[in-house]
This record gives sequence, C-alpha cells and structure tokens, in this order.
Amino acid sequence: MNGTSESRELQKPSLNPAQRGPMPAKPLEQQLAIVIRLFDQLIHTNSWGQWKGGGLTPTQRKILKFLSSSEAGQSLSRVARELGVTVATACDSVDALASKKLLSKANSTTDGRRLALTLTEGGQQVAKNLWSLPDPLYDGFDALASEEQQTAYILSLKVIHALQRADVLPPSNACVRCQFFNPFRDPNTSMPHYCNRAGTSLAPWELRLDCSVFAEADFDLQATLWNRFTEGTSSSNPTPTVNAVERHEFHGDPLSERQGVSGTEAPHGVDEKPAASSGAPRERELAVELED
Repeated sequence: MNGTSESRELQKPSLNPAQRGPMPAKPLEQQLAIVIRLFDQLIHTNSWGQWKGGGLTPTQRKILKFLSSSEAGQSLSRVARELGVTVATACDSVDALASKKLLSKANSTTDGRRLALTLTEGGQQVAKNLWSLPDPLYDGFDALASEEQQTAYILSLKVIHALQRADVLPPSNACVRCQFFNPFRDPNTSMPHYCNRAGTSLAPWELRLDCSVFAEADFDLQATLWNRFTEGTSSSNPTPTVNAVERHEFHGDPLSERQGVSGTEAPHGVDEKPAASSGAPRERELAVELED
C-alpha cells in the first residue's frame, strides 16, 4: 500500500504557471531594486560593447572620466573611494593607464607620501571620447516629461544620500554635502538653490553629484543642509525646464566655469549678490554658458 500511494504521488502532474495563478506581488522597494539592477546590466553590457576594441577595462574608463571632471592631482585613495573599489584595484588600473601614457603619476606637492594623478593629453582625448559615447539611458529618460525627469532626479539624489549614509556607496562631491550650497534660498522660483562659491542660482536639475569645486561641509552642516533641502523639496512643485538645456551633455563642470573667484568665496549662508531672476531669459543665458 505504501509503495502504491508513493508512486501515485510521484505521478501526480504538476501545475503549469497559468494554473497556479498570479505570483504574489513583491514589496515595492524590491521592485525598484530590480529596475535599478536592469539599468546596471544595460550600462555594463553597453560599456563593454562600445570599448571592447579599445583595450580599456570598465574601471580604467571610470578613472579617466573621473580625472577629466576633477581638479588635477587627485590621489590614489580618492580615486578608489570615488569608484567604490579597493586601493589595490585602483592601483592596478592606474598603473595600466600610466603604461598606456594616458595619465602621469608624480609626488604630491602638498604631501610627499602620496601620488598625484594627472591625465596626459592622450588621456584627456580618450576621456573626451568616453564622454561623447551615446548612452542608451538617454532615450529611456527622454520618454519622460520634463517634470517627471526632474522628479526622478530629485528622488535619485535622496536614494543615493541614504545609501551613502549607510556606507554602502562612497561619498560623492554632491551639492547637498558642500559647505557652499544654499538650498532653497529663493523658493517658489525656477532657480531655487544658490552656490556661494560659483555665485549663481541653480535649478533643481543642475544640482551636481561630481562637482569639481566641491568643498565638504562638516557633519552638522551637512545634516542642516539636507534637512533644508528635503523640507523645501517636499513643499515645492517641480518647475518645467527648457528641453534644449535639459538635454545638454555635461562634459565639464558648469559651476567651475561660471565661478570667477578662488579662495575668496563666501561661506555657506552668506550671499554675495542678489538671486538671478527666473524664467526663460535666465535659462537661455545658462544654455549659452554651457555651450561655450
């Protein structure tokens, strides 16, 4: 009897997916994580496909792009921290780039114990080519309306900030961590934020994650800036921006291009000049600045 019942149990047909009914829904945060991993898969696959004949690994390409958008003389530890890799991994990639004569290594003028990394002319050209490569994500985000793009960007900043606070992501040169950032100085305008170092107002989509003139605020000031930023974001509505400006590719740093002073910048909370007027004239002016 036991053998017969066991054989019948084994012969019982299994249900196909349609007969089982719908799978239970995953938690929303899990669904969002799946979406981001799909983005990462696309970026990784596309990166290898575009440069499979260029002799550069993804890490080497990231180093070139980082150095091209940062002040000269970055340290090896800073490169490793920016890329989220170990110093040993960064060292291997830097050595490979140096052997290809794409960057140079020299002793730092401020600390002889560390190296200062600088792109050569060849490295600058390769980095420029990297920045000009087509990005399939642009087409995806282009499917969103201007207001949706802005909302997606602000929400992404919040997710990145949370991951950085949890030490999952390395700290970035973000406006919201900078001592010169003045969030929502001019609320209810299309340019609500202000950079005291560049002396210019900023639209929400202009907030940077990789500013080359970044100056890290202390822990307490960062907390204050973040609270002001999140409180202002939750109480304000996204403002549509000009498509031509939105779609401009940032190959340099518009803040460093616009700033006219160095070493005499106003600290956070001290405004040196009136806020720029909002609206189309200012947006056209910004577009011209970025294109020069």
